[in-house]
Amino acid sequence: GEGYANFGRDGSIVFLFLCGAAMSFAIGACFRWTRHRPLFVFWIPLVFYQAVKAETSLTEILNQIVKGGLVAVVCFIAVEHVLPTARGMSRVRNIRMNRRRSNESPKNAPAQSDA
Repeated sequence: GEGYANFGRDGSIVFLFLCGAAMSFAIGACFRWTRHRPLFVFWIPLVFYQAVKAETSLTEILNQIVKGGLVAVVCFIAVEHVLPTARGMSRVRNIRMNRRRSNESPKNAPAQSDA
């Protein structure tokens, strides 16, 4: 409706194509992110639930995608840092191993004389 009212018949076709391409890009970006962080797939409905409703204007859809995306990313990153997930535990394990290696390194050993 908005594309037809603002741009006419031919303009609405281009308008809908561009809206579909933008939506496809946003969904693709979410799924690319889930390759590295699989739990993000559970946040995708928060981002796109307004986009699939009927009788919704373009501004409401864009508003929901932008705000929902920001909330989802911030909450996901906060949860990832607070809860002990497998990724977080491996990060902690790597930090501990690096500390042990640095304590065992020769630079901390007492100097030996050649005499």
